[in-house]
Amino acid sequence: MTIKERYEGVLSHLAKEWPAADSELHFENAYQLLVAVMLSAQCTDKRVNMVTPALFAAYPTVEALSQATAEEVFSYIKSVSYPNSKAEHLVAMAKRVDRTQILGIDLSEEMLAVARRKVQKQGLEERIMLEKGDAENLHMVETGSIDAATVAFGVRNFENLEGGLKVIHRTLREGGKFVVLELSVPKNRLIRWFYAQYSHRILPGIGAMISKDKQAYVYLPESIDEFPAPERFVGILKGVGFKDVKRRKQSFGVAHIYEAVK
Repeated sequence: MTIKERYEGVLSHLAKEWPAADSELHFENAYQLLVAVMLSAQCTDKRVNMVTPALFAAYPTVEALSQATAEEVFSYIKSVSYPNSKAEHLVAMAKRVDRTQILGIDLSEEMLAVARRKVQKQGLEERIMLEKGDAENLHMVETGSIDAATVAFGVRNFENLEGGLKVIHRTLREGGKFVVLELSVPKNRLIRWFYAQYSHRILPGIGAMISKDKQAYVYLPESIDEFPAPERFVGILKGVGFKDVKRRKQSFGVAHIYEAVK
């Protein structure tokens, strides 16, 4: 079985077992979800839910938020982690999102069906387009036509990692940004031991009890173990043409955020 086939199998299983996954974050529309997710980085969902009601009352739409200053937004979110940078990022996001077109691509038709229902529910059909496709073969995307690309927990499933990254690099305009969120094996010996016990022993057992499909949860830690270490992945990004590559450790090294520019 290829990595792509295993990936499609896991996505199909998740879409079948949890077609409407719930979030601990409180939101009523796509705008509020985006803001809440940005605030939740390195912060608890409980804390985010405490500050968003007043924030959304003051800025009920993305247009309203785009007219605010970072200092004004800071006054509402100062109790979350890194409030200064998050306030700046929220305002910058709002100024751009109103004219943004989004193309979402996935191999799984089941996952796309879930996404389409959510897009329709939010009334965002004109702004968000969803297509079945392979990130390693973006034939539907013109060269240099994308301002930014992002992949969350997906690049480790590329059949050809460098080839897939080169495809994404091709689609970006000069100066375009590429952001990757990916799981990784912690370096700290103690954290790595706990991580290994949970991912290789506990998680597959829980998965087998809940979904009756242990193999799907065996694949997850195996794919993480096989993925290049953060330092090596940074080198791969540079090797395919990206520059200004940065990485940020998340959750004690269980995940990393990588940022790169074409």
